[in-house]
Amino acid sequence: MSRPRTPHALLVTAHFPPDRGPATHRVLRFASHLHAADWDVTVLTISPEAYRPGTPTDAALLDRVPERVEIVRTWVRRPLERLSDWRRRFKRPAASSGTAGRPTGSPPDNAAPATGSGVRGLVTDLLSLPDRDIGWYRLGVAAGRRVMASKPADVIVSTAPPFTAHLIAGRLHRQTGVPWIADFRDPWSRAPWALEQRTTSWQGWVHRRLEQRVVRGATRVLLNTRRMREDFVAHYADVAPAHFVSLPNGFDPHVLASAAADSPAPDGPAVLTHAGTLYGARNPAVLFQALARLVSTGRLRPGQLHVQLLGAVSGGFGARRMVDDMALGPYVSFHKPVAHADALRMLASSHALLLFQQGTDLQVPAKLYEYVGLRRPIIAIAPQPSAVGDVVTETGLGVLVGPEDASGLADVLAAVIRKEPLARPDEAAIEGYHGERLGGEFVRVVEALRRER
Repeated sequence: MSRPRTPHALLVTAHFPPDRGPATHRVLRFASHLHAADWDVTVLTISPEAYRPGTPTDAALLDRVPERVEIVRTWVRRPLERLSDWRRRFKRPAASSGTAGRPTGSPPDNAAPATGSGVRGLVTDLLSLPDRDIGWYRLGVAAGRRVMASKPADVIVSTAPPFTAHLIAGRLHRQTGVPWIADFRDPWSRAPWALEQRTTSWQGWVHRRLEQRVVRGATRVLLNTRRMREDFVAHYADVAPAHFVSLPNGFDPHVLASAAADSPAPDGPAVLTHAGTLYGARNPAVLFQALARLVSTGRLRPGQLHVQLLGAVSGGFGARRMVDDMALGPYVSFHKPVAHADALRMLASSHALLLFQQGTDLQVPAKLYEYVGLRRPIIAIAPQPSAVGDVVTETGLGVLVGPEDASGLADVLAAVIRKEPLARPDEAAIEGYHGERLGGEFVRVVEALRRER
């Protein structure tokens, strides 16, 4: 009697080690848990040589990829970037704006670049729909065909943004009939940072049509927060609710273990840390306003509080200028991005952790789950109600402050300075975000589709 064939999953993702962006950890968990469940796993992803400039990398993350996971890397055609390089090469240097040397953030993967008017704007729009990785589509489809020709797949999983990954997986699904799971880490056609454009422009019409094709074409749709699932269920009222599954991100204790033993110094200033890029609506201005209030009212003096902003900060915020103008230099420091393990150690040795999530109530930054796993008190600047608020409240790990509530944030920071407790951890709720449990749920979704085939 012949031995049953080992099931095979094809994962389509733009983010995989050595890319160290937040999306990488979710996809790595998918691959690792399928591998542990005796699946063969092939990851179709982008070659590091084709990463966009500024993509953060960490070679150490490659050590976390199981040996039997096959990685197929492809090139990406980037005509928009080549056009921009060509224009810069022949453009007269502009006068300095006084922002040289300031770190800048990147927009979300699914956010198209700012467009101009006329022919230039039209070309930019056409070359960045649905996102700047559209040049991966044909190469990704061709590579996926080769993979599936040599080793038939039992399920295809795509995760986005960038949403080009869904287009690749959708094409492979239609050609082969293999069940397809489309994983949404962010909203698409109703993304709050581009809502006006995507409801009034021709580009918005394209985004909406593409999203509809993905949602209706996929065998199952995963959403990484409960609120985003509710949004999709309401928007696609004619689609069975069971089509949409909520599967949040989580934390992996074995990854946090080396940092978890660190703890903040009992003496000295209270240390607050934010890890990750600040861009778009994630504006740290409210933090600087709160600090200035504390200084002006005598509640904050040098040596009492140190805020670490770890990662790139969009130059458009003028963050360093604000710190200088408000004389906050003794309290705020800017740090370049560091390796993931080093970032975790900085977080674990902080008295409290900062999170900025203004502008959306549907998303939870992946870093929040690492904050939860480290069990450090959290100060979240986010709307209420919101997906971020759900996590912070359920776990009892911190406080939520309104996006523009500088006065309320100042009061919370004053409590940190006095080293008063901000958290009442709920261990049962915290364990709900354990990576082993969530990885197991993902495997169960995949196995169920395989049985239905």
